[in-house]
Amino acid sequence: MLPALETSQYLGPLPLELFIYIIALSVSHLRPTNALFHLERLRLVSKTWLVTIDSTPQFWTTIQNTCKASRIKGWIQKSGEAPLCITSKDLTHTVETFMSLLRPYTHRWKDVTIWNDYFDTSAYLDRPAPLLEALTLIGVSFGHDSSLCAGVTPSLTKVDFYQVKVPRNLSFLQSLKDLRLHSVVYMNQRLRIGQIYEVLTASPELRRLRLNLEFEEDARRRTPITFPSLEGLKIHSSHDQIGQASQLLSIIDAPNLINMSTDFDRGLALQLFVSWLARQSLHQAAQYSVAVERTSLVVSISRDEHGSNSSRRARLFLSAASFDDSGIQVLEEIDKLGAPFSPLALTIRNPGCVSAFVGYLNRPKVDEEGTHRWPLPTLHSVRFNLWMNTPSWDCISGFARVRKDISRITIEPPGIDEPDENWKKWDALSMSFTPFKDE
Repeated sequence: MLPALETSQYLGPLPLELFIYIIALSVSHLRPTNALFHLERLRLVSKTWLVTIDSTPQFWTTIQNTCKASRIKGWIQKSGEAPLCITSKDLTHTVETFMSLLRPYTHRWKDVTIWNDYFDTSAYLDRPAPLLEALTLIGVSFGHDSSLCAGVTPSLTKVDFYQVKVPRNLSFLQSLKDLRLHSVVYMNQRLRIGQIYEVLTASPELRRLRLNLEFEEDARRRTPITFPSLEGLKIHSSHDQIGQASQLLSIIDAPNLINMSTDFDRGLALQLFVSWLARQSLHQAAQYSVAVERTSLVVSISRDEHGSNSSRRARLFLSAASFDDSGIQVLEEIDKLGAPFSPLALTIRNPGCVSAFVGYLNRPKVDEEGTHRWPLPTLHSVRFNLWMNTPSWDCISGFARVRKDISRITIEPPGIDEPDENWKKWDALSMSFTPFKDE
């Protein structure tokens, strides 16, 4: 039974466990630096509060390079033997000075972030770190033959490298659940696809994978790596390296993927990613969701509770800043791919693209046999998620009259969660939009 703490004459005795919980809750929403200074102020309330806070290790486990070395040493001492979360930026002290204070406690590191240009980590990440779970390195480098924490990081599951010069031996990148590699180089040169393959092979239980890097391609065909737990995949590049993205996707098999995105050119990306999706054994996939955002294209997949592939559907969200040629190209690619997108539900969120969208869908296409057909023949529903003006009303009404093959056309203004008088549904009998009725 924990002792009671006399908090004030009005509250009376408060169980110590509850008091500690309340204090922890009061700082949980603050940034780590602000939380530490908030605790420092709470210590001034009374001697009892001071003793209680100082003797609770969990309050002092987040260490940042924000103040004098003496205070940092005090925080470390108060943390007892609890695992430490460390964030090092070149602020009050140099990273070297700060890390030298933390190096003796490597065995207690749990979460480490080091952010500094041209900082060589070799002398500070050289001891075993059995508790280390997450490592974020930004703008730092390893020595050519160095090894992370002497190769002893059995608990490491999350790695985020941004502009990092990695060592020759990448064996420490193994058994990961979350991996992000952005602008990573080796000996000032791009990584080879073989190195990336080895890293991915060593972490078959990945749940999230984010790659934004250029690498040296080769012509070797590699057996795809199956990631049964991979739910999120992002492949980005600043130079539209579609060929490199294609080679990366060729070595990845993700049967349970939920979300994937790219910032490549939208039409090319859609063709590449959806073609890859069609080859995956997405046995639980019931619905694709393709969102064309302002700068990226995101493909999401929701699940069919029956685990059946026969009910696979697709939803396309167009919210690009402007519905230009690239937007038309997206629709063209979906029209070509067809099969994975059947049936297709489409949502328009940008009023600026209504006329272009309607113009495209109302223009018949001629197939190889010379017969005419409508674009996106698998399209079964269209939702205009926007506020309408008179020209838009006329445009959409004309579209609905022409595309009688589309079973459902609705107007649902944003910001309204429940159907009201602003929600409209196209009625084929009256050939007009009528008030939406919740079905």
